[in-house]
Amino acid sequence: MAECRADASGRRRGPGWLAALGWGLLALVLAAVAVVVTGACGLSLPGGARPFVVFCPPPASAAVDPDAAARLAIEQQREAVLAEALRRMERQLARVADCPRPPPRVAEAPPQPEPEPEPLDIPEDEWEERDIGFLEGCWSLINDMEITDIDTQEAYPVRDWRICFDESGSGEQTIVYENGTRCGGEIRADFLPDGRLRFEDVRDIECDGGFVIFRIINQCTRLPDGTADCIGAQPGPNITDIHSIFRRHESAN
Repeated sequence: MAECRADASGRRRGPGWLAALGWGLLALVLAAVAVVVTGACGLSLPGGARPFVVFCPPPASAAVDPDAAARLAIEQQREAVLAEALRRMERQLARVADCPRPPPRVAEAPPQPEPEPEPLDIPEDEWEERDIGFLEGCWSLINDMEITDIDTQEAYPVRDWRICFDESGSGEQTIVYENGTRCGGEIRADFLPDGRLRFEDVRDIECDGGFVIFRIINQCTRLPDGTADCIGAQPGPNITDIHSIFRRHESAN
């Protein structure tokens, strides 16, 4: 039988090892509960999927890679250089004055070709060569002219004096006064030895109403504009200095 002792109050007391055993069992139970609750390195409720407090040291795979850190530093430095270059360009653009817009382009018409110069009425080379053939065609009076009646001394303005030659210098002429009287006759032309052009009436010029114009002999020089400047004389009444200028007749189209 086991022995026991009573204390002064009369209660009985067991041996001391029993108490020590009880405290040891309690410590083991508490340690087991702690392992279940906290897991390996975290604190979680029983049955919880993940700990809500983690104090585990980082795994070896999560350690910082020194090469990755160096590459990150290089990229950050490059980014800083590019950012500074961008800021520098923005400052330069801010200092550039706004350029004015170019004026709108207006459609331009293509240049027109210059008109060809009109041929001269009397070509200089043909005149110098005394080629009477250049006279072929019709010629018209272009200056004011009057013919005076030797009996009444009345002057009659000439409206039109037209001479038409063939290639040999022979031709016909028509003179029309302002009052409508018409005159006509034969004419011929040649060059004088001194280079002047001569054209003369073959005979007196007959007019409407039985009137006549005394035969006229004209001697002409060439003007720079290609016209013929002529001075005429009438041997019959001995009249001189009859001034006339002729150019090639422009026929109506």
